[in-house]
Order: sequence, then structure tokens, then C-alpha cells
Amino acid sequence: MLTEQARARIVAEQTASFLADGFSQLDLSGSPDLLPLEDHPFSEFDKHGLNNVQVPGSNGLKEFANNPDSETLNRLSIETGDPDLAEHVRDDQEGTVAEEFVRTHKGYYCTDDNYTLIREYMDEKHLAFTADNLHAAFTALSKSGQLEMKPGTAKSLSESQQLHVISLVKAGQLDDGLSTYLSYSLPDANEQWSNMTEFFSDPATLSVRNNAVFFCWYHSRPVQFSAEFDTFQQQYFRMRPIITLSDLDSCYDAFQANERSVLRDQMIHDTQPQTRQDLDDLSDDAVGRLTEATRKMRARQMLKARRGA
Repeated sequence: MLTEQARARIVAEQTASFLADGFSQLDLSGSPDLLPLEDHPFSEFDKHGLNNVQVPGSNGLKEFANNPDSETLNRLSIETGDPDLAEHVRDDQEGTVAEEFVRTHKGYYCTDDNYTLIREYMDEKHLAFTADNLHAAFTALSKSGQLEMKPGTAKSLSESQQLHVISLVKAGQLDDGLSTYLSYSLPDANEQWSNMTEFFSDPATLSVRNNAVFFCWYHSRPVQFSAEFDTFQQQYFRMRPIITLSDLDSCYDAFQANERSVLRDQMIHDTQPQTRQDLDDLSDDAVGRLTEATRKMRARQMLKARRGA
């Protein structure tokens, strides 16, 4: 009869032999239920351990943790006996998305009113709380001037504010129009700059001042904006950081003179086909040469106008 000491020795020897490195390991590939589970640490988002919950066949909750759907959330709430689980998971997910949005959108001012505006915008358009939809809402609300900006940061004017400024400048009240535009765009200016000298001396205000001047000039003059004029004025004001109403008047006069000069050169040198049929009959190479010649001619005229300004 084996003693307890002998029995323990035999068990130890057999176990050691079974676990030896040279012993062939069992193939468990055909028995996935016997395979050890991978150890997945909780992510910052997965505070409820959803990644470690096993589903027969595959761990579908790993994808669910990153993109939870309402049906599965409600089922989990019932199965776990936690009626608030769905709400907690959605809060965690939205919190992660919101943190990333704030990190990548430096111009966003974190206030309760701004958050409410964005949520209402997304709810009205039935948009999910995703990074792309947050960006779309932020862009749309910023352009419409509805969002509150960081102190000292210029905001876009709303439609009603633009109409107010336009009504002033069309009535000939240009100074009032300019000051009203700036007061709408920088509603906290008195808190940021102690006086007008300090305001006009701050390079940070240059962009909004030039925008105000251009807006008032455009709506008080019989001018037409075009891609050609936009290109011309960028070249014209390349070395002029501060733009005034009279500067824009001079720029537009130079632009019109340049256009007339280009047209005259085209007529003299016959670089422009006189009819649509002439253009249609040109080969691709001829059209390319014509386009290049016209571009160079326009550039020469722009430089002439710039030197004469």
C-alpha cells in the first residue's frame, strides 16, 4: 500500500514529465472554448469592462465599445440589471469625442451656451455625436456668427448684423458702419483694449479691421467682385498691411484700367479669338498657348498697375 509520501512523489514526477519542454503540447485549435482568454486591459473609454465581456463565437463587444448601438445597449442594461448602463456608456463615448474636438479646434470657446448651440444644431439635423459632425456644426455656427468667441477673437457677423451695417453704409454713414461692424465682431473690445490707440496698434486686430473696411467699401460702391479682382487686389496690397476705403477705391480704379489695357492688347495683337466658333476650332495645343499668352499679358499689366499705384 502506497504511503502518502510515496503518492505525492509519484504525482510530482508525472506532472514534471507532462510539463517538460520536450513534451508535445496539446492542439486546442479545434476547441476554441478551451483556449485561454486574451488579457485586454480597459481602455480610457471602456470604463465598464465591455471589452472583456465574452460573446459566443467572437468578442463583438470590442467593436461595440467603440461604436455602441442602442439595441445592444438596452439589452445589456437588462442583462446586467443596470438601467443606467446605456446612459453611462453614451456619456463616456461622447466625452471622448468632445475632448478630441476641443483639442483639435483651438478656436472653439468652451461655454455652456456654445455647447447648447452645437447640440441643438446636431439634434435638428439628426446628426450623430461624431468628430466629423461636431466639426460641421462648429463650422456652420461660426460662419453664421452664432457662437461666442474667445475674448479678443473676432467673430463672424450674423445675417441681421450684416444687414444693419449695410443699411448704414448705403445711407452714406461709412464711419458708423465701420464702428458698428467692429463692435459686432469684437463685442468685448472694451475689456481687451483700454483705448483706440491701443486697439489700432495691436497687430492682432489688423485682419478684422481690414475685413470691416472691405465689407463697408464693397456695399457702399457700385463695384462687382470677381476672381480676377480678388487676384489683382492680393497683388496690389501685397506690401500694404493696412487697407483703407481710399486704398480700395484706388485699387479698383487700377483694376479697371488694367482690364481695359488687357482688352486693348488682345485686340491689337489678336491673341483672343473673336467668336466662340473660332475657339472651338482651335486644337488643344493652340488653346494652351492662348491661355498662357493671356495669363502672361495679364501679369504684365498687373505689375504695371502696381508700380503706378
